[in-house]
Amino acid sequence: METQIGYRDRLTAAGIFLLGAAVFAHTAGYGFVWDDVAVIAENEFLKSAGVWWRCFTRDFGLEITRQPAGYYRPLVFLSFWLNYAVGGLDPWHYHLTNVLLHGVNSVLVFAVIARLMGRRTGGLAAAVFAVHPVHAESVAFVAGRSDLLCGLFLLLTVLATMRTFVTPAPQRWFWFGAAAGLYLAALVSKELAVTLPGVLLAYGLIHRYRVRNLVRLFAPTALLAAIYLVFRLVCFPMAGAKGMMPVEGGFVERLARLLFLYAAQQSFPVIPTLGADVLTRRVWVDAAAVGLLAVLLAVARPRRHAADAAAWLAVFLAPTLWVNLFKAIELSDRFAYVPSAGMAALVGLAASRYWNRFPASQAVTGAIVVAFFALGSMYASMWKTEASLWAASVRYHPECGRSYFNLGNAYRKAGNPTMAVRAFYKAARLLPDAERRCWAYANLARVLAESGEDAMAVEACRKAVELRPGRPMLRLFLASLLMEMGKSDEARALLDEVAAWDVDDGEVQMELARLNLAVEPPRVEQARRAYGRARDLGAAADPKVEKDLSDGEVSKGRKDNKASTAPE
Repeated sequence: METQIGYRDRLTAAGIFLLGAAVFAHTAGYGFVWDDVAVIAENEFLKSAGVWWRCFTRDFGLEITRQPAGYYRPLVFLSFWLNYAVGGLDPWHYHLTNVLLHGVNSVLVFAVIARLMGRRTGGLAAAVFAVHPVHAESVAFVAGRSDLLCGLFLLLTVLATMRTFVTPAPQRWFWFGAAAGLYLAALVSKELAVTLPGVLLAYGLIHRYRVRNLVRLFAPTALLAAIYLVFRLVCFPMAGAKGMMPVEGGFVERLARLLFLYAAQQSFPVIPTLGADVLTRRVWVDAAAVGLLAVLLAVARPRRHAADAAAWLAVFLAPTLWVNLFKAIELSDRFAYVPSAGMAALVGLAASRYWNRFPASQAVTGAIVVAFFALGSMYASMWKTEASLWAASVRYHPECGRSYFNLGNAYRKAGNPTMAVRAFYKAARLLPDAERRCWAYANLARVLAESGEDAMAVEACRKAVELRPGRPMLRLFLASLLMEMGKSDEARALLDEVAAWDVDDGEVQMELARLNLAVEPPRVEQARRAYGRARDLGAAADPKVEKDLSDGEVSKGRKDNKASTAPE
């Protein structure tokens, strides 16, 4: 184990940091996309008082879906709060933080691998890690910071654990304490950190540590992981996921295809996931990925170090495999961030073995780094805006309905209704479940209505109602569209149906009051009853409705009514 740090090591570390930052530097000028909007831009909790300590008692799932999900990642949200305190909601602060974290992580990969496997191997591995295209999502996607922070503290934990074996007894306890604190920080950054004891145990077994040293190596983190798991089970149990499986078929088939996906992510990353939950696969890509991985495992030397790298890759991928198979959480490139250090180590070992004996190996390694740099930069550029992200996603994964749905929303926000309509039509055909097809048709109806295509909007809204007939807001939206077309009788019938349900929802009752005032002829008494019910249910007062009810003057602003009932 090499411990001395010289001038060349510092120079190498600086170069690796610059390489890792350079490949993703352009993302600093990007905006918020996908979950960034809910987690940061539209998150009122971020702007409230006492966030710095309240985030330690809060389910991180509330920031994403506004519902408990069993995610306990207070350190990630604390970092967002610090960004907000420094620069408000200006996205470049958040993106720059991600870029800098990746640069630091690349240096830490060099530090860990150089100490365990040698400086040359460490330098080559860190260069591959710094530019690996699979990291584009973790860096360009601000909400992907959980992987960056988890990787940061895991690598620091490993370095601190190493120090406990080379430091004299009086100072050793400092490093034990540092390792424990850093590991706790990793655990509250992302759940993946719980697998670190397995990596350390595998390392000790591979290198045939004596029992006493083996216990010293992995027992402290194992104890902390056990305490953390009990805390999570009691206080923040993970909710069942509602997403679609990334692959279909039986268990064995799903497992085999997932392993192919993992291999391609690590060794042949030519198809980024880009938020898709139905991934396009190519047989030649899977074959090339498995072949490259097999070659690396065959030529990497020494064998024990190759086993170390493979153990890092496999153990840190295990939780992702579990949630993909049993929790129905889709595969994502950001899940590969921490495991990819193992793949980078394999490349470094293989390149180091032939570095002097075959000069061509130097050119091959350089070509890999250049190709990865170009791919990583290109993949990161796809995260510039919502429209660019989902447009790229449907290019790579044309059978993914969710990507088309999100693309339709992005086009609508960007003021491009024609493209939004096309995307929503495609989403409605591809989405596998009735719930999401319903919202695709509802959003399609909204865009068509905003474009003045009332007849087509009514047709789309009818399909949404057929898919989910028990949704009162959909029926009210359809009623507002029918009113716009002059079909007041049918609109009144829908309003009566919703009124008969007596829904305990203040927003529904308030919308019912507005539409009863807007229909021809206006129905003041029904509107008054609905408004009173809405207020009893806690809905905020609407001065316009109150004025219409008191003065007997009916609003003709049906465009406003139509927009307000349209679901997002």
